[in-house]
Amino acid sequence: MSPRICVADDHPVVVMGIRMALSNSRYASSITAEAVSTDELIQRLKQQHCDILITDFSMPNGDFPDGMVLLKHIRSHFVTLKIIVMTMLNNPLILSQILKSGVHGLFDKHQPLEGIINAITRVDKGKTYISDTYSSLLVSPLRGETLDKPLTARELEVLRLFGQNRSGRQIAEHLNRSEKTISRQKRMAMQKLGIRCNSDLTDYIRRNQLA
Repeated sequence: MSPRICVADDHPVVVMGIRMALSNSRYASSITAEAVSTDELIQRLKQQHCDILITDFSMPNGDFPDGMVLLKHIRSHFVTLKIIVMTMLNNPLILSQILKSGVHGLFDKHQPLEGIINAITRVDKGKTYISDTYSSLLVSPLRGETLDKPLTARELEVLRLFGQNRSGRQIAEHLNRSEKTISRQKRMAMQKLGIRCNSDLTDYIRRNQLA
């Protein structure tokens, strides 16, 4: 029996592209739910039982947080659901954190969408799928490992959102944390990185593809 699949991406063209990529495969009729925001995704998962979720990592337009917060919520509330994360991020620190969250697949959105068929097949069989481009990144030394105190997952998430030009208040609302906590986490990350001003932090985020 083919798995029931939910696809979530804030760009409808990507959702359509995945549906087209699966149209000539054994998974042609497997997509039973679609979502274009985090809010819609949570609602779909509550309404429709799915076996595999294919979701973008960054979906900033919903009221419900995206990124690591979204993944942890799904892992906690839909424990049998297998998750394939799609992203264009190339930073090994973030990719490593995504894998540590308990997802089953990591798909590079720079690659042709037809490759998602192989990802679904492996994950459906209980195996882990990682795009070749990400495998090579993850086996190389991770940027930031030379720091005396590596960045935490929460600090990385704050930097990712800061790189999306969000204010401290917006990040606090998005992550359901206090603005004081966000300011402290951002300040701690900057201290670890040896960065003293926001413009240098923005350059670091851009160079290391954290957002």
